[in-house]
Amino acid sequence: MGCFQGRPLSGEEQEALKQQREANKKINEQIKHDRRRFKSTHRLLLLGAGESGKSTIVKQMKILHVDGFNDEERKAKIVDIRSNIRESICVWTHKYHNISDNKIRSFQSNSHKYEV
Repeated sequence: MGCFQGRPLSGEEQEALKQQREANKKINEQIKHDRRRFKSTHRLLLLGAGESGKSTIVKQMKILHVDGFNDEERKAKIVDIRSNIRESICVWTHKYHNISDNKIRSFQSNSHKYEV
């Protein structure tokens, strides 16, 4: 017999001990799972002055890698996208006309050099 042998446990005490062991096992498994999940998480520190786009990057990462857009967000962005396309076309055509006009003027002013 050992030095620390106590009285035998009753059925209720054995059942309570068994439940405690099961609860402890579940808690330890949850801790291991959480630890693995935490270690696999990538963390990024964004530094920059105000209005430098930190929040924009976070929003874009969320959209691309988490849940994307829902139908309401897609519909709300259609107007913005069309406006951006229209504005870009206007800017490009305006710049193209300015470049073309300058080339034509330059050609006309230099054309007298090549007259025979």
